[in-house]
Amino acid sequence: MASMSIKRALSGVREYYAAHRKAIILGGFFFLIATFSFALGYLASRETNTIPIIIRKCAPEHD
Repeated sequence: MASMSIKRALSGVREYYAAHRKAIILGGFFFLIATFSFALGYLASRETNTIPIIIRKCAPEHD
């Protein structure tokens, strides 16, 4: 009996995919582009990682 419910669920997924194919593919492309952009930004920032600048406070000069 469990195989019947699995088959029914798979047929529902197939129908949903067939009805919304363009939107699913477009969402997948957006996800891949966003992931790729994040990865490139992360790798670019690792290359330019330098020692932080330290600013010292000096004592005020008296006239």
